[in-house]
Order: sequence, then C-alpha cells, then structure tokens
Amino acid sequence: MEYTKYRWLMGDEKHFSAATDSQFLAGLRSTQMQSRTDDAAFMRDMAMLATDWTGKPVQYTNIPSLRRDLLRSGAIAVEESNARAQ
Repeated sequence: MEYTKYRWLMGDEKHFSAATDSQFLAGLRSTQMQSRTDDAAFMRDMAMLATDWTGKPVQYTNIPSLRRDLLRSGAIAVEESNARAQ
C-alpha cells in the first residue's frame, strides 16, 4: 500500500502517516489536542489555523485541496513517501 509520512510544523512537531484521504484527516486530527468530529468543521478549523500561522491561504473544500494547501503553506511537510509519482 502506498503511504506518505507527514510532519506537522505548527507548534510542537508531530508526525502521522496516511495512504488515503480518510487516513490523512484522521492523522491530522491526531496532531490536535482537541478537534471537532464533523469533518467539514475540522477542515475549516485547520485551514484557519494554518492561514493564521503561515499567512498563506488554505482551501478546505475537500481533503485533497486541504492537504495540497497545507503543504504549500508550510504548515505540514512530507517526510517520506512510497507513493509513485503521477
């Protein structure tokens, strides 16, 4: 199974791995002491946090756009990936 290991860069450094969108969201939740159970509200919270922290806009209309913009903004980073390039 293809997976990516991410590093949370806002505040305390934390790590999580994900192979699917739902695993990415669960891993992102694991970086937070408290988080909403509603996916849309949680994604909005993460986008707002990252925008406040980095000063860069973060979309949250779906998990791929949230992941892409969290990476672009520097809120998270890829540590390791065995995913094949498209």
